[in-house]
Amino acid sequence: MKIYCENDNEIDVPYNSLDGAILEDLDLHRAKLENLNLTNTSFFKSNLRGAFLFNSCLIKSNLLYKFDNC
Repeated sequence: MKIYCENDNEIDVPYNSLDGAILEDLDLHRAKLENLNLTNTSFFKSNLRGAFLFNSCLIKSNLLYKFDNC
């Protein structure tokens, strides 16, 4: 499956669905993730700056971004 971004990036992920996917340490800047079931999806350490998440289900998703300098 591909995740498309507004900045013309395309990210290939080895999933047919993003429900429960592990999308860690990815550059998802301006990713088009609207109207998706993202339940239990892990975005740990992923850049979600400007990501389009309107109307997506994020129940139990990990959105934590750990800063190494803190």
